[in-house]
Formats: sequence, structure tokens, C-alpha cells
Amino acid sequence: MIAGVYKVTVKGLGLFPKIGSISIRTVDQQLSGSFTLNHREIPFNYGTFLGDHIELEGDLALPVGTLNYTGKGSIKDDVIELTLDTEKGRLLVKGKRDSTK
Repeated sequence: MIAGVYKVTVKGLGLFPKIGSISIRTVDQQLSGSFTLNHREIPFNYGTFLGDHIELEGDLALPVGTLNYTGKGSIKDDVIELTLDTEKGRLLVKGKRDSTK
């Protein structure tokens, strides 16, 4: 099961690592949910999953501006790893399921 809340660290684009969370909901093979970074909730525009592989896309509001992204990654053994590609570079997202949620 990949649905849940994950505590994550976001690195890349010369930014200091950002601590946040990702909330993921699933219906059939579709993902919905949001990133929470800098106390702001930012929903995904689109997402899918097959087994432990996930893909999503959306817009992130960061100190460097709003960035469109496409992301690919996996969730295995309660660990999420994503690579988000933007027009300004790559963001790496890694974290674990939040057992308190």
C-alpha cells in the first residue's frame, strides 16, 4: 500500500534541504495528494502508480519561484524516493512513512 503521509527532505537547485511531507491518496491506478513545504500545501496536478512505481506532475512554489515538475520514483518498504525534473534542474525527494498519521 502506497497511500499515506511521508516525512520527506527535498534537495536540489542549490537550495538548502527542505523538510516537509507528502500526502498520497490512491483510487484505482490514480494518485492524488499534496506536498507540504514551508508550511504551504501544494496539490499534485496528476499522478499514477503501478506496483511500487509512481509518477506525478504539478507545480511547486519555492523561494526560486514556481516550478512545473514531472516526477518519477518508488515507494518500497515505507520509503519514498522521487526525482522531480523542472525547467531549472532536478529536485531529489526522499523520506519515510509517517507512522503517527
